[in-house]
Formats: sequence, structure tokens, C-alpha cells
Amino acid sequence: MTQPAKHSDYALFAAVLLCVASSFFMMDFVPDDSYISFRYAENLANGHGLRFNTTDPPVEGYSNLLWILLCAVVYLAGLNLPYAMPTVGVLLGIFNILLLWQLLRRRGLSVLQMLFPLLILASSGPFILYVVSGMETPLFAFLLLLTLLWLDGVYATGRLVYSIAAAVTGVLLALCRPEGILVFPVVAAVVGLTGRQARSSRSSLRNTLIAFAVFVVLMTVYHWWRVGYFGELVPTPLLSKAGGGKSLWYAWIVNLKYYFVKQARYYPPVGYYFVALLVFAVIGVRHAKSAIALRQTELTAVILASVYTLIYFNFRDWMPGMRYNSAFVGVALLPAAHLTTRFVVSSSSKRLIWTIGLTAVVLNLGVLAQLRMIAKRIELSSQVCTVPLGKWLKEVMPPESLVAVSDVGAIPYYSGLTTLDFHPESLTDLHIAKNGFTVDYIRERDPDAVIFTSQSLFAAKFYPEHYEMTKDRRFDKFRFVGVSRYDWDNDRCYWVYIKSELPELTDEQLERFPYGMGSVVRR
Repeated sequence: MTQPAKHSDYALFAAVLLCVASSFFMMDFVPDDSYISFRYAENLANGHGLRFNTTDPPVEGYSNLLWILLCAVVYLAGLNLPYAMPTVGVLLGIFNILLLWQLLRRRGLSVLQMLFPLLILASSGPFILYVVSGMETPLFAFLLLLTLLWLDGVYATGRLVYSIAAAVTGVLLALCRPEGILVFPVVAAVVGLTGRQARSSRSSLRNTLIAFAVFVVLMTVYHWWRVGYFGELVPTPLLSKAGGGKSLWYAWIVNLKYYFVKQARYYPPVGYYFVALLVFAVIGVRHAKSAIALRQTELTAVILASVYTLIYFNFRDWMPGMRYNSAFVGVALLPAAHLTTRFVVSSSSKRLIWTIGLTAVVLNLGVLAQLRMIAKRIELSSQVCTVPLGKWLKEVMPPESLVAVSDVGAIPYYSGLTTLDFHPESLTDLHIAKNGFTVDYIRERDPDAVIFTSQSLFAAKFYPEHYEMTKDRRFDKFRFVGVSRYDWDNDRCYWVYIKSELPELTDEQLERFPYGMGSVVRR
């Protein structure tokens, strides 16, 4: 291994400070999806198992078991999850920087070469946005960098312990995100193909096969438990969203717009950001002067980032900053750090590196500032609409009530009521996920309150399936209560209806109904 640079801890200290500052700059941002994890975690910690509703059978309506387990531990420690988990995310962000620093340090890069990749990770808008989100992204990113650290040991020594550690980390990645199951197979394939260049080439293939067997056994045990516990082979989100009646071509066309024109309603496209990172990573590998074993890790990092870029191009995600790709910022920065290798020879070259590096950091901060504006808008909508609406329902509805709602994040979490996810692509209702939405099923479940998502404050611009439901005569038993507006851009609102047979709401309860964004009150 190359001798570490002197005073490299200065670069680490600067990056950690910038990460903390960037995180506080980005806070608060807890998107609706985070509350699904929080609800599962609290039910688990309270002894109800992995259930979205404590009165219903277990349903796999999540895609981040490892994060839910961590949330449950934090909840058992007596902490409030919507406030605590963003802080946990910041700690994980610091651990990401520490791991990247360790990987760069092992390569003997100068302090100057280490400084800018660390600062870019510490102020990366997409990365920091999800560090503070209460979602699993920083944990997934940490495990990716940990895999690369184990790979250094695999390539440099050929010892079995590093291969086993990489396999176990691969299992944790699969528990953290469904697509994480591909990380270790990709790594194992690269190790198998490039193992001849490792220091212990005779044992590398054997150790890779042993580690892969460990990975397969652990994953088999997990899925055997999962299917036995939930009674379903495929998780509910995949059941409801798989296919969707549209081809991959449609997803690619949509993503070309999301990545390079405009994402969703007003989010800035950050596809350019990730393309630049990947290009820099490829160029960095070509100019790397690391030991052969360490260069194999850098090549693996480029391959992982490339494979997942292709995978995520098939996803369509409403959330800003490309949350899936954001976990790979640190992975791409490891090989990209070698971009300056050829220039660190003179004082004039170092001045050029300072100029280019500081420019990159400033541009990086520009992306951070753009995403902060988006984060603040989303959080404001949540704090004036979905969060108070959930609290209002908890106040006015009987504790045994069933509420039908299509956005199952903050509203169910803060209401604490049994919730029917009647979105046409339901995440937490197994019947709708398997059989599709029908009015008969909703009538059979007999909700006490129904909350429709509408794209207008005054016109019933519901999902087509929900609009058909309102025309059914059986819906006459519900009375209109009010509309809570979520945002201005497409006039997204929640229309609230309650069963007529329930006691009339008092004037005081109606006055406390949260009207959301703006000053127009419609009740």
C-alpha cells in the first residue's frame, strides 16, 4: 500500500465541517415516504411486528428493512423519529466521508488531491438532501463505500476474511434497498475476472466462490423467512408497480426529460451532475497511479456506478435530486480523485488544481442551494398540510376509525389511525396490489373517512378510479368536510369526506381543519 499523505487529517476535518454545515443548511426536509418507515419501525418496536396497521396481517409495504430496524432501535431509545433520523443521517454522512478519506488515504494521494473529492461529497446537493431526509440513502451509500474498503483487502491480500466481509456487506445492502442485492454479484464477477492481477491470484477465485456461497446462503435464509412471515413471494410495492401497462421505452423517454430538462413539476434536472461524475470517474481510472491491487477497486467502483446508472434509468421517481443515484456520489469520487494525478508536479500545476477544485466546489454548492429551495418548499407543504391534517384526524375521529387515503406517509403517521392505502398502485394494501382497485373492495372495507388526492382546489380532479368511486351511489353516505391544499404548482389538494352517520363535527373542530397552503378556506 502507498504511504499515506502527511496532514491528510486536515482534509478530513475540513470535509466533516462542511458536511455538518451543508446538512444544517439543507434541513428541514422529511419527505412523505420517510413516515412509512417510521410507522413500520414504531409498530415493530411496540411489539406488533412488521405491520403498517396493527390490526391487519403483516404486509411488506416497504423496501428498506435494514433502515426500519435502525429506526426501531432509535425509537426504543426514546427518541422522536421525524426529528432523530435526520440527525442519524448526518452521522452516517460523516461516516461516508470518513470511509472515502480512508480509501483515498490508502492510495497515497496528496492532501490537495484528497481535499476536493472530500469537499465535493460533503457539499453534494443530491447526497446531502437525502442525508437529512430520514430515508435510508446515507446508510446505503455507507455500505457501498464499505464494500470498496473490503475490496482493497481482497485485491491486496487475497485473504478470505475480506471476501466474507464483502459478502456480508452485500447482504446488508440487499436488506437496505432491493436493488442492493446486485452489488455483491457484480463485485464477485469483477473479482473473478480480474483476480489474476491480485497479489494472491491462486486463492482469489476460491475465496470469491466461498464468499458467494455465503452470500447465497444468507440471502436464501432471509427470503425463506420473508416469504414465511408475509405469505407472499413478491413485496407489495413491486406487485402494484411492476409493469404498470407501459413499456421501458416510456420510462426512458420520461427519464430523459427528468435527467436533462425538468424533473417533475419544478425540480432542476441533475442528470448532468451524475453524468459528469461518471465521466470523471472513468477518466480518473485511466490516469490512476495506485498500486495494481488498488486500481482494481477503482475499476470496480466505476463498473458499479455504471451498472446502477443503467438500472436507475428504468425507474421513474417523483422525488428531487435523483435519490437513488445520490448514494453513488462517493463511489464515483474514489476513481475521480485521480483526475489530477498527472498535474501534481509543480507549483503552477498546483495553482491550476486549486482553481479547478475550488470552481468544482462552488458549482457543487450551487446544486446544493437549488435543491435546498426545493426541500424547503416540500417541507413547508408537509408542515402546513399533511402533518396537521393527520393530527386533526387523530383529534376528531374515533380511535377505531378506518381512513382511506392514497398518500400513506405523514397523514397516517400523525393520525395513528388504521389506514387503507387506496391508491390505484397501493403500497401497503395487498388486495389492491394483487387485484387492482375496485369500488366494491373499498365498500367492503367500509372506511369511516375518505381522503381523495385532487389536482385542483375547486374541481374534483381525482385519480380516474377515485372519480368513478365518487359517482357510485354508495358514496352518498359520506359528507364533505373540507380541502387542504398541499402546494401551489399544480394545486395539489386533499379532499376530506367523513361518514354521515358519525357525530357532526363541532364548529371548533371545523375551525381547526387545516386548509394548507394559501389563504383560501374551503370547508
